[in-house]
Amino acid sequence: MLKRMKIGIIYLTTEAYNKFWKDFYCICEQYFCVDAEKEYKLFTDSPESIGCASSANVYVRQIEDLGWIVNTSYKSEYICSIHEELGKYDYVFYINRNFQFTAPIYAEEVLPDASNGYLTALSFDHYLQVDIRNIPTTASPIV
Repeated sequence: MLKRMKIGIIYLTTEAYNKFWKDFYCICEQYFCVDAEKEYKLFTDSPESIGCASSANVYVRQIEDLGWIVNTSYKSEYICSIHEELGKYDYVFYINRNFQFTAPIYAEEVLPDASNGYLTALSFDHYLQVDIRNIPTTASPIV
């Protein structure tokens, strides 16, 4: 029997954006790499507000909310702080909270191989045709 692929997903959320975690998690579980085992490395300033304590595949790291630009700048530092843990995964993705899965995606569709230079990037090009005021994470104000 073949070993099921194991994918690590890194997700960063703070402040008002914490409210998007639950939907992201449910939809990611349903649609992203449906044929693989997934675990989430969640960086947040407010673990108690996101309600994932009952999810066995979610590992929370508490961070301080230093404001949007600093949090974004520290993204690499957060990821590097768990680099040894990430070694247990076959593949690791950082997925932004703005990403919306709308249909099942199988691992072979997005995982890197020799044909693409072992590099994969997920695109947000579907947003080019969306009125920015209708995107929940960019609508103002966020409360």
